[in-house]
Amino acid sequence: MKTIKYIFILPAFVLFAQSGRSQIIGHLDSQGNAIIDANIPTMMAHLQSVLSQVSNINVVFTSVGIIQVQDENGENYYCIRFTDGETSTTLPLQVLSGGNGTSLNATHISCTTKGCSQTDGCVPNLWGTKCTKCDSDCTKTTTNYDML
Repeated sequence: MKTIKYIFILPAFVLFAQSGRSQIIGHLDSQGNAIIDANIPTMMAHLQSVLSQVSNINVVFTSVGIIQVQDENGENYYCIRFTDGETSTTLPLQVLSGGNGTSLNATHISCTTKGCSQTDGCVPNLWGTKCTKCDSDCTKTTTNYDML
């Protein structure tokens, strides 16, 4: 009976351990500029697939960039924003310092909008728990696997 308990505990542990990880997509250079290191076409294609499967959002991204957003307390943070010129999808980036410098890591939440794509509305908050206010459409997508 103990063996069966361990068999069921291990898969649950692996699932939750994976959901907490983030994906390195870039770094900050010595002047503090955000640089994308990951393969952009691959990131776009994967995010398009995730949005289609998880949130029924069909979009073909044409550009990507890193933006700085200011939260309600005045603290700045980085996000990566994908757009097709009309619709934008934004993911928060964690800034992690380590032996190889400062990395920018994507998390498992995105906010997608058409109506607020030219503003700072409908972007993930600093903690990645919700999308910021938007007076138009705004879809939050959360997964337990890599979005990019």
